Amino acid sequence: MLDVHLGCWCTHRDPCIRRLLLDCTDPFLVMGGEVSRREMGIIFIVFGLLAVSVLPYTSAEKAYTSVTVIELEWNETTVISSPGYPSYYKSNLDLTWVLTAPVGHILQIHILDLALETDYDYLYIGYGPGPNKPGSWELRKLTGYNYSSEPATPSHSMWVRFTTDVSRGDIGFSLRVTAILNPECSSGQMQCSSGLCISESARCDGYNDCLDFSDEEYCPYCEQVQFDICRQSLAYNLTFFPNRNAETADAAAGNFTDMGTTISSCHDHLFPFMCSVYYPECTHNGPTHRVCYSDCLAVTDACKASFEQLLDRPWPVNCSLFTDEQEEDGSCFGPAGDIFDTNICGTRPAYAPDQNRVLGGTNARQGEFPWIGSLRIEGLDFGGHWCGSTLINSQWVLTAAHCVEYYVDRVVFGNAHLTDDSDNEVAVEVADIFVHPEYDNNWFFNDIALIRLAEPVTFSDYVRPACLSESSDELKDYRRCLVAGWETLKLYSRPLAESLKKAVVTLLDQDRCNSELFYNGSLAEEEICARYAPGGIDACQGDKGGPLTCEGDDGRWHLVGSTSFGCAGSLSDSIYTRISQFQSFITAVVSGAITPGITEITLERAVPVNITSPNYPSDYNIGDNIVWQVSAPVNHSVRLDIVDFATEFDFDTLFVGDGLTPLTYTELARLTGYGLRSIVTSHGRHMWLKFFSNYKRTDVGFMATLNAVDPRGDNSLILVNESTVQQLRSPDFPLVASDSVHEIWRIMAPQDHSVRARFDFFNLTNGSSLTVGYGSSPIKFTILVELTGSELPEDITSPTQKMWFRFVSNTGDSSRAVGPLKGSGFLVNLTAERTEESNPCQNGGTFSDIHGSLQCFCPEGFKWDYCQKG
Repeated sequence: MLDVHLGCWCTHRDPCIRRLLLDCTDPFLVMGGEVSRREMGIIFIVFGLLAVSVLPYTSAEKAYTSVTVIELEWNETTVISSPGYPSYYKSNLDLTWVLTAPVGHILQIHILDLALETDYDYLYIGYGPGPNKPGSWELRKLTGYNYSSEPATPSHSMWVRFTTDVSRGDIGFSLRVTAILNPECSSGQMQCSSGLCISESARCDGYNDCLDFSDEEYCPYCEQVQFDICRQSLAYNLTFFPNRNAETADAAAGNFTDMGTTISSCHDHLFPFMCSVYYPECTHNGPTHRVCYSDCLAVTDACKASFEQLLDRPWPVNCSLFTDEQEEDGSCFGPAGDIFDTNICGTRPAYAPDQNRVLGGTNARQGEFPWIGSLRIEGLDFGGHWCGSTLINSQWVLTAAHCVEYYVDRVVFGNAHLTDDSDNEVAVEVADIFVHPEYDNNWFFNDIALIRLAEPVTFSDYVRPACLSESSDELKDYRRCLVAGWETLKLYSRPLAESLKKAVVTLLDQDRCNSELFYNGSLAEEEICARYAPGGIDACQGDKGGPLTCEGDDGRWHLVGSTSFGCAGSLSDSIYTRISQFQSFITAVVSGAITPGITEITLERAVPVNITSPNYPSDYNIGDNIVWQVSAPVNHSVRLDIVDFATEFDFDTLFVGDGLTPLTYTELARLTGYGLRSIVTSHGRHMWLKFFSNYKRTDVGFMATLNAVDPRGDNSLILVNESTVQQLRSPDFPLVASDSVHEIWRIMAPQDHSVRARFDFFNLTNGSSLTVGYGSSPIKFTILVELTGSELPEDITSPTQKMWFRFVSNTGDSSRAVGPLKGSGFLVNLTAERTEESNPCQNGGTFSDIHGSLQCFCPEGFKWDYCQKG
């Protein structure tokens, strides 16, 4: 398979795949192909929802958005097709069908035809009451022209969703669905939670044969303790095989027989002790009864030598795995990997699993992953979700370094849905970000960062930390692992799911992942590889930076990895940052022993301080990610004067903002290129600076001077209303602005109002520009218009109550020559108007309220939320 990225061609065996896997591939895309390693035949869908209508033939007639519910009687058939089939379907469609059958019946589906614009228009087939609904999961995601005539879609109810983009279409699709009687599973088969029957031998074999993980989610499968001596002495009755010390129940019983004939008298507690070793408690129901540390030492001291000499095998117990947090029954519940002494790490009190009633599915339930955090960037869709993360104590979050190269504004916990409100949700702003000092943003080595929250979170049943893996033998110590996330890949693309998704994964041997067929020796010791169980879901469910957690012998969930990259094309193996290899980095940062990448500067009046890029005047490094936190005396501002500036244009950037933490909505300037002589002044007494260089070429960098100066006379936020007009003008207007000016203004109207901008004068030439966007964060996704030249712009209305302006005068060119600025700037009047009086959609788009949410329908050639991008 070949990947193409900015003119770079490489196969999955080449080193450049590490970068391409993040930048130019979509690991969530699965087109056709097998849904299991076994021949599935005709797959069935079991009865689920009540329905409201019966239609012998259904073709979507309503454009844009609709939900159609279909109830089928026994042996009844319906055909679902795209609008106008077999003629071409329209753009901007989001259509859903929900189908049910009578009790005791199942649904059988056949794909009759499929012809969709590849990678732009999609047909989804899933189980449950509808897309992103609790109890639902997506089983197939189809695009293009290849399909199986009988896709695997077992379900108590089923749904079909058809989405199209703004570009050209094709003839669409046609499906036939029939309700038939539900056959019972035969002897030697297990019934999946969806109703599908599979061989009993397929349970816990590492393959997603049920397609909903119900055959793999609770593995190893727990069974009764059968050995009489242990059944009477243990405080529990469920154990599991294979475990750390016995592959089968017969092997465990054989070990006891051997001990009984050789070393039974070495210690009074030998047999009760060994019962908990060879018959450990089932881990699927929370913290487990385990051996206490002091008891382990006592028995080990008394019996180890005789055991190894007479039985000729290693002593099977490592006492360092246990604690002395004792319960009334004499056993210990203490966690492993609780390096911050939270006592509750890795527990899930709001989630009550029952392996005898496995619900399965790829939709996570509330409280199932109480440690997962959603990294948010102001201005992005779906609440601003960007990357995943993991809570490790009350004030620290772990994520991937490549997720924080630019900004993170806040972290949200306790809510499995990105757009629905929840009483359990906790949102906390970011205080500091610490990137590993040896992070390589080309190869993603040491792809780990820690985020300090502005205030501690209060733990609850829905918000609590994961334990940290301390094991360097993960394949031996962990058997059941899960990843979770909202499936986000790129900064300017929306999440692929609004509801939190999960998937069962299997940890893989390092040598296998480093073989020529996979990563060809590029996998580092600080990385770990895992495979997604094959089945009818997208290959990757986790977000970048999100958690790979595994169930430990202590019955708690341990953070084994942080999602780094992988799952592209034919590669089903993802690469994770290996947490056990970063214990010293994590503890050093959290304890305050090191503060990588952050420099604090305190200014005095009339005492300038110089700062430079690394190695200046020699070239800076690739992958630099450095933050300065600057403070001036009370009643002063911080002024930054650029003395020399030479960075790779649009790739290596010095960001400047108000406050001490880099946040999108406090940014004042974004400096990149050559020959700049910019001056930036903070609104308050604090300023932050962040220098980021990518993985390509470098230059000499920059030198700048910091001074404490008199405070600015303007406000960081311009408030507007309906009755008054606020004027905004370019610096030095009506005179020509100075070279290399960077200025950002933020405007806010009252609730239920928009900001309206009307230009009285506009003349920007020779490299100067004015960019206008909605929201408070000047990021690409929120841009409404980019202006230059001398033509007076049309009025601009924000689709929300906030608007931002960014003005950049001549920034030089690649030869470092800065020409004279000939423009005279701009003058714009700002007012507020009620949102219902205006159409927020740009470029001739129309809008309507769909399910309580505004949606724009864009004309041909325009896209994004408000049709602002052509």
